Amino acid sequence: DIPLLARVFQILDIYDALRSERPYKKPFTKEKALSILMEERDQGMLDPSLIDSFITMMTTSDIDTNTEFTGDDMGYDTYQGIQTLEPMY
Repeated sequence: DIPLLARVFQILDIYDALRSERPYKKPFTKEKALSILMEERDQGMLDPSLIDSFITMMTTSDIDTNTEFTGDDMGYDTYQGIQTLEPMY
């Protein structure tokens, strides 16, 4: 049995890889990425209940899946232009 948290991170990692631009590929659209996850669910490769919950969340919420999370030059995290107070180191 694969622990629940590992199965959750597996889905997040796959979705991130599909949505991210790489030197060898353009990012997939949100719709195409979710379609690929559903295909993998149907093939038994991913947890069906977690995929269904993830797809529901991604299609019914206002989550901006194009927002990037980066570290700025001062060592602080910047998310959507808002600087947090927790150092990255």
